[in-house]
Amino acid sequence: MLQSDVWASVFLRLGLLLSAGPALLLTVRSEVSSRVHRIVGYSLFVASVVLGVHGWISLWGDWKLPVSWPTASFFVVSAAVQLLAWGLIGLLLSRLHRAKPAIPDRTVFGFLLALVFGNLLYGFTPAAVAGVHFVLAILIVNLFRQFKLS
Repeated sequence: MLQSDVWASVFLRLGLLLSAGPALLLTVRSEVSSRVHRIVGYSLFVASVVLGVHGWISLWGDWKLPVSWPTASFFVVSAAVQLLAWGLIGLLLSRLHRAKPAIPDRTVFGFLLALVFGNLLYGFTPAAVAGVHFVLAILIVNLFRQFKLS
């Protein structure tokens, strides 16, 4: 196994753990304070940025660009997918920070579909798969947020 494959495996497992973490945290205590919600949200955002930056460095540092994609097209699509993931996390954070109601399910589902479609377009790199896991984590947090408000 190559060194880059080992790191890819590590980051994919980290993405899975980060997506399961909020669910475990919120399942243990049903009456979680808004401060805990904010901490979970900000932690997800920071972890997403770190994994996303690592994904960019690994893609451009090793020049692992797909042969079938021109460089400009690959750059635009991968940047859009990464910004989509970070935008969704930012939207959730702003809602949590202002104590607004949860994000509508259709909006979150649309973001998730767009993110998965973008990942299919340019290949399931570690950053892309981690992005999907982060969106799933956001869906979990959003679900518990709706449960708490109702």
